[in-house]
Amino acid sequence: PVTGTTYAEFEPALDYVVCKIPRWPFDKFPKADRVLGTQMKATGEVMAIGRTAEEAMQKAVRSLEIDEKDLYSPEAHQASDAQLEQKLVKAQDDRFFYLAEAFRRGYSARDVHELTKINYYFLDIVQHMVEMEKTLEENKDDADTLRLAKKYGF
Repeated sequence: PVTGTTYAEFEPALDYVVCKIPRWPFDKFPKADRVLGTQMKATGEVMAIGRTAEEAMQKAVRSLEIDEKDLYSPEAHQASDAQLEQKLVKAQDDRFFYLAEAFRRGYSARDVHELTKINYYFLDIVQHMVEMEKTLEENKDDADTLRLAKKYGF
């Protein structure tokens, strides 16, 4: 045994997901160009670990130390459809919140993919988070819903 109880051929359990999100300093530099491209603008990053991709993303967003603690952004919510689509097409630091808002407004993963070219895997995760948000809102007192929401990082 390597550790006294675990043998060398013990296979590690891969029961977690890691999410890394860049930290952009645009809150400290409001006049800076927020459009993201090949030039490095991030001043750091957050990393979060969870049992599901949704949980890891939720934890990472909360760790960013910005005003938003979940996928809801007042600016994204108040944006017109044209502004929303513009924010989706042109990548900026707040794009993640506009993705969630697009799903709240009924955009499909295909619609969002056409605008953003983001891989469906990630779009499905964000869409599932928004759906879970809605389910949680509708069933606040249901123990099973609360357990499921906890599994996804709410």
